Amino acid sequence: MIKRTLLIIALVLLTVTGETQGQGSRDSINLGGTELRVGMPEGTVMQSLAVDYDVHQTTLQTGVSLLTVTEKGKPQILIATVGFRNGKLEAANKLWTVTEPNTEAAYANAIYGAVSSFEREGRTQCTIQSAQGQEPTMSMEFKTVFIVCGQKFLTLSIINQNKQPQESATVSETLGIVNEGAPPYVAPTVKPNSQH
Repeated sequence: MIKRTLLIIALVLLTVTGETQGQGSRDSINLGGTELRVGMPEGTVMQSLAVDYDVHQTTLQTGVSLLTVTEKGKPQILIATVGFRNGKLEAANKLWTVTEPNTEAAYANAIYGAVSSFEREGRTQCTIQSAQGQEPTMSMEFKTVFIVCGQKFLTLSIINQNKQPQESATVSETLGIVNEGAPPYVAPTVKPNSQH
């Protein structure tokens, strides 16, 4: 499950453009006691997150530095991923974890929490997009809904790996600059469904 989730998050982060706007922007994601904003220095973010979480760094082929943030002492519980380009925060992805039991009600509660968070921030002028696709190297199919509100968006994903009868689902909140005119998550095998 964590490998699938990391793949989706990495693909989301790869669609973020290389430009950062308005470092003074009020857009942020909170992880524990850390408020993350586009443009923050990588060292500062790593040091701050390491107080509350285990943080692991990876450099992707695209030159993006990716931090994987997990619960302290529990590497299987993914909290977030944070992407940097040229030492500056470019995107952050926070999972709204669906805890056990992994039921429809738990998933609905995660969606409610994420949408309520956006509403409290005044993010009500949003666009809705959907996409579906495959990730052949992991035998994975997915369907995703994006609620895009400026530099932040929610991602609701349904994932099926290896054509198993049991699908999994994720809810995440992402901060970053997305490519204009395209869903935030556009890989070569993704087919956008619609834009409202």
